[in-house]
Amino acid sequence: MTASKPKFIDAHHHLWEPQTLKYGWLREIGEPKPFGDPTPIQRDYVKDEFWTEAAAQGAIASVHVQADGALPDPVTESAWIAEQATKEPGLGVPNAWVGFANLRRDDAEATLAAHAALPGFRGIRHIVARTQAAPEMSFVPMELMQESGWQQNFALLAKYNASFDLQLYPDQADDAVALFAKHSDIPVIIDHCAGPYFLFDAAKRGAVPAAEPALSHWADAVWKLSKLPHVSIKLSGLGMYHPNWSAQNCRVIFQTIVDAFGPSRVMLGSNFPVDKLFKSYSEVVDIWNEWLGELSDHEQSEIRTGAASRAYRLNL
Repeated sequence: MTASKPKFIDAHHHLWEPQTLKYGWLREIGEPKPFGDPTPIQRDYVKDEFWTEAAAQGAIASVHVQADGALPDPVTESAWIAEQATKEPGLGVPNAWVGFANLRRDDAEATLAAHAALPGFRGIRHIVARTQAAPEMSFVPMELMQESGWQQNFALLAKYNASFDLQLYPDQADDAVALFAKHSDIPVIIDHCAGPYFLFDAAKRGAVPAAEPALSHWADAVWKLSKLPHVSIKLSGLGMYHPNWSAQNCRVIFQTIVDAFGPSRVMLGSNFPVDKLFKSYSEVVDIWNEWLGELSDHEQSEIRTGAASRAYRLNL
């Protein structure tokens, strides 16, 4: 008899129909992105495909995260996701979702209110990742967290009981800590391991990440962020930084994150279909299971389901 797979929550994935919602970057076929050539995923990726893969590996729930900050009306994506949750397979999946609101805009609060009116809304995400050290890895041309208008709209999240997902780079940790320390009433979730972009260069050179001098810069950022008790982090998105990531070469990433945040504030995210560019769903889960197998049953439970359930208020 085949042993059942450990249950987990996939706390970071995407679904999309590029022609339905007019995702710009998904319709720019072959246009390079910071994580490489997106051509293989510039197609429909709907719940049937996602949930068939995820449930087979032990997923019991999921959190959808917005996929394009350039949509003319980001609420249309949220409405589409809320509709997907009413369909089989995986009735109720995604169990929660994170939308987008442009915090630079004067109508940011109206967008937040529209999101909040839909079932399953938990918060918003901004990709603020920018670094002068590796401009080709930057997603935005400005330091959003330094803008006063952006900060004022960020404070509105508390009014809507909304969390904040953030994709940043280690260079931005000081700005993030300064901002989040003023808003302990807004839960923050750091996406994609706090952006260890040093892995990209290490992978190109075939270097061992644990021996890289730049590791300490990233690790320092992780520890700074972990000092705020309302901040959690996702083990997700490593393929974007190291296309050949493995349990061995990225163990230092896992260990640093768990040591800094503790299992109660660490969650799992496939980042599919983006990370589908680098590994199959089963390969991602196998790596997680190898890492988590070194922990106690309680610690494993926290990372597999506990942290995500609390961060996204999932009633499972």
